[in-house]
Parts: sequence; structure tokens; C-alpha cells
Amino acid sequence: MDRQQQASVRQMFTSAGKVGVSLPKPVIEASGRFEKIRAGVAEIPAHDLKGVATAVADALDRGVTPAKDAAVSQAIALSVITAPGVINHIEESASANLWDVCSEHQDAIVVELRKPFDKAAVTLAAAFERIGDLDLKEDSELILKKGGDIASVWASAMEGSQTIETIETAWIGLSRFLRPNISADRRWVNLRIIDTTAARYDEADLERRRLSAWDAVREGLDLSLPTLSEFDERRAAITQQRAEIQAEAVAEPKRQS
Repeated sequence: MDRQQQASVRQMFTSAGKVGVSLPKPVIEASGRFEKIRAGVAEIPAHDLKGVATAVADALDRGVTPAKDAAVSQAIALSVITAPGVINHIEESASANLWDVCSEHQDAIVVELRKPFDKAAVTLAAAFERIGDLDLKEDSELILKKGGDIASVWASAMEGSQTIETIETAWIGLSRFLRPNISADRRWVNLRIIDTTAARYDEADLERRRLSAWDAVREGLDLSLPTLSEFDERRAAITQQRAEIQAEAVAEPKRQS
């Protein structure tokens, strides 16, 4: 696990915690094991062969056979543990276990993230009925002038939008931990929170725009958090639909002629 992946998996745990998501027990246990091992490794002293020589000399000075001396055995064990490559292998083994567990339970992780995501999506849809096609931040004064309980509705919409943003951050952490290149193509970032057709995606110019959850609601798009495999399916579906649209456009003039 490189530093970027370490940062990504921490991002997932931190963001999930912010919205009160309890990740699957095996994932939590694997993360605890990983952090415990990392903390323990940090306490191991630097590699130093002089420690063995010193322990052997001390044993001989005491008239003890070095091979039978506890201090010599401890010094040898420490020199082996701290040898170049051993520490790295220990950390890699722990990180590999965490990766395996997160990979095995990736869908279950998303299922847990979906719970507050879907709740926030319902809140935003209801708020849109009251607020209308206005920006929550830039048009806040205009929104609040509507009176009544609109201030509470606006506050709920702000909270819901922030919740989905935080969950998306957790999703990004998971995806970059398991598949570092999944978000490399910026054309598809909106598919992290919406599911739509190629025609709608292109009509709204979503390859060039990054939508917030509230933006998506204003656009009439369905908020939906995918598993990593479903994210791939969304990209593939749009690509396929585009090919079909293009083929139909080419075939139409031929039919007319």
C-alpha cells in the first residue's frame, strides 16, 4: 500500500464516521489490526548489528556461552526483525490484509454509505419542492425571504447536501484505495452520485461540469450511490448508448434516401 492508498483508506473511515456510518465489522477489525501493527512498527528501533556484537562480548565477559545467553538471543532477534526489508514486509502484510478485507466487503461498505445518502436525497427532493430552482448558497437571501418555515427547509437542504458530499468523499476514498485509477478520467465524476442516460448526460454537458447533490436535484437527475462495479456499469452503459445513438444518426440518412 503506497502513501496515497493509506491516505485514501483513512479518508474513507474519517468521512464515514462524520455521517455516523458504521462500516462492516470485518473492515473495522482489519483497520484496527493495520493501525496497531503500524504503531508497533514505529516503536521498533533502527537496525544496528553492533547490538549483537556488544551482547556477545558481554556474554563472553561474564563467562557465558553466547549461544545460550538470553541477551544475545534478544539482540539477534532484534537485528533480524529490523533488517532491511523485514519492516517493509510486515507493513505490506498488514496493508494487504486490509485491502483484501475491504475488497471482499466493498459492496457492503457502499450499502452502509447508502443509508444516510438515500435519506439525504429524499430531504433534498422535498426541499426542492419548497425552494425551487435556486442556489442554496448564492440565493440564500432570496430563499429566506419566502418566509414561514423556509429557514428550516433551507437548513435541512444545506445539511443534506453536505451529507452527500461527505459520503461521496468516503466513496472516493474506498475507490482510490482499491482501484487507484478509477477516478482518473474526470469525465465520469458525476456518476458517483447520479444514474442517468447518455442523452441526458450529454444534454446537461456533464463531462465538463462537476455537480453537487443540490445541482443534480435542480437538473432533475436521480441521486444514487453506486458500488464500484455499478459505477463501471454506468460508464459502460453511457458509452454503449452513445454508440447506438451515433449508429442511428448514420443510418437515418440512408433510410431516407
